[in-house]
Amino acid sequence: MAGASGREVTTDETRIKHGFGTFFTFLEAQPQSFHRHMQPFDPAKAIPGTILRDVDAASLQSSKNRLVQWRLDDQHSLLATNTPRWDMIEVNRDGVILAGHHGARAAAERSLSLDVLVRDLPIPSEGLILTIPVVSEPRP
Repeated sequence: MAGASGREVTTDETRIKHGFGTFFTFLEAQPQSFHRHMQPFDPAKAIPGTILRDVDAASLQSSKNRLVQWRLDDQHSLLATNTPRWDMIEVNRDGVILAGHHGARAAAERSLSLDVLVRDLPIPSEGLILTIPVVSEPRP
């Protein structure tokens, strides 16, 4: 299948948008049961710009020191209805989440795997995603 730029894309990609050396991939909905070979995050395989498939969400670390309950609830709703996220979970080469903390936490709470986009951005970890406190805040 050819993308908007005319370049070939894999069948699970619906659109690739390029800009300043970064790309975002919008994936079609896939039942979580397709993730059969869940693996813990492996820094040796984390090459910036690549997508690691079937990563155990519980093995990812958070760069945030707290999460918000209503955002977590929204991500659980997406998982419950097999609705895909509009963007990928992004991590650095150490498995620290850069974007998608609430989606990763929801997947970890359900013992699911994720596909993650690896970026080259060093940032400290606040701990494993399942150890980060969840706080109640009003929805804006």
